[in-house]
Amino acid sequence: MTCCFSKSLFLPIALLVGLGGLAFVATSAKASGPAPAPAPAALADGGGPLEEAMESMKAGMKRLGREIGAKDANAWKTISALQAAIHKAKDQEPPIVKTKPEAERAATLAGYRTMMAQTLAVTCKLEQEILAGKWEEANKTLTEELRPMEKKGHNEYKGD
Repeated sequence: MTCCFSKSLFLPIALLVGLGGLAFVATSAKASGPAPAPAPAALADGGGPLEEAMESMKAGMKRLGREIGAKDANAWKTISALQAAIHKAKDQEPPIVKTKPEAERAATLAGYRTMMAQTLAVTCKLEQEILAGKWEEANKTLTEELRPMEKKGHNEYKGD
């Protein structure tokens, strides 16, 4: 009976040890990755999920510029965070949609989400260039494709 009892405890204990190791690795990976952007004061006042995602994207774009310039092979981590922020923003409705006449709202929202999907596609291209060590191409993609998309998106959907 002692033999069977010890075998029945082995699996749960092994699982706990394994999960603890995974948690340690995940925590260590987060600690070594890019530092998260500080929360702006506007977000502390309830800026909302769209504003939070946009602030993360803005911080990611700044970091990418520095990392690509420094040929930092870990820039893919910043792109991953940027992509997560794009997904979060894409699921939101920009305030400008509510200012449009009812007949234009669906088209405006579809245009916004299409633009966000296109932005995501460019970040995937940029990530591949970085992973391949093609720094000149990555810089060109950032400056000639991604940044103009950012400006166009703000002009069309920010609504300030």
